[in-house]
Amino acid sequence: MRVVTGQKDGWHYQHINNVLDLLTVEGAEILPRIPMVPGFSDKEDVLNGITELLARHSLRTVCLNPWNRNYGHYYELGGLPLHMSAPSADEIDYCETKITSLFNQLNFTLYENRTIKASNDPQGEESL
Repeated sequence: MRVVTGQKDGWHYQHINNVLDLLTVEGAEILPRIPMVPGFSDKEDVLNGITELLARHSLRTVCLNPWNRNYGHYYELGGLPLHMSAPSADEIDYCETKITSLFNQLNFTLYENRTIKASNDPQGEESL
C-alpha cells in the first residue's frame, strides 16, 4: 500500500489506516517498504508522514528500498516515456543517507530490499 498519497486526510490515507488497524489487531506481520526516491522520499513532510503512520501502528521494522540506478533502462525496455530527470549520484547518496540515518536514529530495525531473511531458505537469505 502506498503511504504517501499527497492527501493526508483523503480517502487513501484513511483506508491505509483502517487496513493497518485490522492487520495489527489480527497480529499480522507487517514489513513496510520505504522507497528512497531522491527529491521526494527525503522531504521532511514525507518522512514525518511515514514515521507518524508507523508510530500510530507500533511498527518498528521497515524495509528500505534503495533508488534503482537503472530505472531508465526498464522504462526504455517497456517502451514507456520517462517523465523525470535522473537524480545525480550526490542526490541519491543524500537521500539514502538521510532516510537510513533517520530510521537508525529512531531505533527501527532496518532491512534493505536486496536481502531479507527468509524462513524457508536454507541459506537464511532471499534476494528480492
